[in-house]
Amino acid sequence: MATGACFGGYWNRCARGPQLAAEALNCRAASQWQLSWQIKLMISFDLKLKRYDFSLDVSGEFDDGITAIFGPSGAGKSTLLNCIAGSLRPDAGRIELDGGVVFSSVDAVWTAPDKRRIGTVYQDGALFPHLDIQGNIEFGYRLIPQAIRRFDPLDLAEFLGLSALLARKPGELSGGERQRVAIARALVTEPKILLCDEATSALDTESTVQILRLLQQIRNR
Repeated sequence: MATGACFGGYWNRCARGPQLAAEALNCRAASQWQLSWQIKLMISFDLKLKRYDFSLDVSGEFDDGITAIFGPSGAGKSTLLNCIAGSLRPDAGRIELDGGVVFSSVDAVWTAPDKRRIGTVYQDGALFPHLDIQGNIEFGYRLIPQAIRRFDPLDLAEFLGLSALLARKPGELSGGERQRVAIARALVTEPKILLCDEATSALDTESTVQILRLLQQIRNR
């Protein structure tokens, strides 16, 4: 399973957001750009990006545990995660993932997103509405080389409590169920790092705690 996880923007709308997330994840809360590290360095970045009137100039390091990023709307949390995932290309700087350089403006290095071994879970799940739940989970699985496939999609669905929902369409599921499907779809691609961008912002507090604890269980599996 993924060896590192980074969460952007959890519970920004709650007064006790950092404390609640830390309790659910069993990790220390981090204020904006203040990070914690314990064992193995998974992500290192020092980058600059400018889009119209928005500028991002940030550096930091994430370990192989779980890191939560908190900050006001528009601070650049999603932009940072998109740069790490490769869906945005910084103007300058350097990004290292698990000891390898995936972006360097100085050395002209750029690794395509599908080569970075990163799974991403978005706020709305971004599921394919025309596919049933099994089809959504297996979509990414079919795209990865057979040599790195370790987990059967149906076994993962059972672990996430989705076995009874495989024939349904995303529109027939609750918000929490759709997020579990999105997590399953991300994990079957065998990512080294799982990025979650506001993945629980549309859920109530109880569902949010369940999703975060589920991710903690996956991390420890």
